[in-house]
Amino acid sequence: MSLYFNCTHCGVEIESHYLDVGDIAECKKCGEKLNIPKDAKGESGSTKKDTVTISDTFDQDRKKDQPRSTPQPTPTDPSIKKVIVTDVDIKFSSMVFLLIKWSFAMIPAMIVLFFFYWIIFVLFLGGMIASF
Repeated sequence: MSLYFNCTHCGVEIESHYLDVGDIAECKKCGEKLNIPKDAKGESGSTKKDTVTISDTFDQDRKKDQPRSTPQPTPTDPSIKKVIVTDVDIKFSSMVFLLIKWSFAMIPAMIVLFFFYWIIFVLFLGGMIASF
């Protein structure tokens, strides 16, 4: 969840996705560094959540003084979870364009496969004709 609060210097509203109350945030407009106040609107990252997002799974083992970076899991890492995609939300025109691109990309592959199978067929047929 996010915390929302106003900059004490310029008054612009600041949204913080990853910081908690008391952490130091920087205003993008004026550059002022300020502590996130206790009366910030929203829910801080330290409060209990019912849902887990992808960024939460990457951030759950992070210590406050460590920089944020995407961890590179090892093949034997037990934290690797299986992901199943059940739906993709894509505009119809984008889907048609994607299928047309795939069709054009398939042409060179079909040409290579045609020559590959033709060579195998000639070698196989040539071996059968030579045996008679």
